[in-house]
Amino acid sequence: MNDSFAELSGRLKRDCIAYITAKLMGDFYASLEDDRALDDEKNPNDLDGFRLAFELDHFLLQGETEEGDSVLRVIRERGNWSTEEQAALVEWQERAFLSVFEILEVTNEWLRLADMVSETEYQVYSNDNALSLRSVFGTKAKHFLLSHLAPIRGRWFLSGVQIPFPPEEEERLFTDFVQCQPPEKWYRDNPQKLARAFQTQKEHYDCFVSEFGTDELVGTGREIIQNKQRYWNTWNRHVGAPDPAPSSWPNDVEFVTENQVGLVMDEREGMHEFIDYDDFRKAFMGNKLTIRGRKMVKTYLEDETVPAFVFRRMKDRYPKGFRHTICNSVLPLTRNFDPVKDFELLMDMYKPDWKDVYPSVHPMNERFKKYYYRQAKPGRNELCPCHSGRKFKRCCGA
Repeated sequence: MNDSFAELSGRLKRDCIAYITAKLMGDFYASLEDDRALDDEKNPNDLDGFRLAFELDHFLLQGETEEGDSVLRVIRERGNWSTEEQAALVEWQERAFLSVFEILEVTNEWLRLADMVSETEYQVYSNDNALSLRSVFGTKAKHFLLSHLAPIRGRWFLSGVQIPFPPEEEERLFTDFVQCQPPEKWYRDNPQKLARAFQTQKEHYDCFVSEFGTDELVGTGREIIQNKQRYWNTWNRHVGAPDPAPSSWPNDVEFVTENQVGLVMDEREGMHEFIDYDDFRKAFMGNKLTIRGRKMVKTYLEDETVPAFVFRRMKDRYPKGFRHTICNSVLPLTRNFDPVKDFELLMDMYKPDWKDVYPSVHPMNERFKKYYYRQAKPGRNELCPCHSGRKFKRCCGA
């Protein structure tokens, strides 16, 4: 099949790699020190041709220069590209990604792959019109691939080289790759899964409020740990699971010795812990702003790990105090700016990605959930801890 999209993808990829080879190799080798997928501890200078091709492709699609600029943006702005090529480079920058895939189906012209992180299926083509995919992957159904995918006008193409894994490697793939992915990748190209996750998150919120009578608690670190354990026990009784999922247990090391920790449950973003939360909250409750309160507000604003929803709830609950506190600790009130009315602008200034909201719980991939729940193995006739509603022997224990 003579596919013009494949020709464009292949030609553009060759030209981009040539640009990197000529002008960005210093940035490329620097990036290998801290940006390696399934790192095999090789010295960058000792990479064989196969691994070098994989890493170059990763640098092109996902990498940054030493100055922190997107490689694709640098190439797009400095190269001499046609309008069609410019559009393709923008599409790569916005949508190309790396993941682990299960091979579901192989034909001469395309593969059907399942992204093991997001559970999304893709029909994927080669950018080599002369290549028969069946000749390469014909015996690999149910095997796994670590691969980049890059689109051209919505059609997905294999990018660079692929690293294959046999079925017996699936637990290592889960541990070393799938389990380590950030939330935005759990739902990539899968709005149905994201909707299910938000529904589950709302159920968690309702369960928390039912248990404690409020959606936020303040106490010592040890008290918060006990309340979290109490919550997860309640949740697992609610869904019929025998034990909490291993990854549900909190990382409590940083909180155990703290005198003041807030445990806050949000309807959409889930459970979060905040040190000195009561001091932060009291800063918005009245007109007397203390030096301590001013410091905490600035700290929470400038800390990129603190989500915007805690400021949203302060604005909604104490609008007068919110206006007074923000204007007296961070930004002066002007005729053109009101921190209550212009809340989105305030968050844009301090929390640039605040609108990218993801739940803190998510539906587990069907393929890998048996590893996720391995430490909470129930009896064969008990309900499966993956919350499917089926008995363990007919679900993860099958």
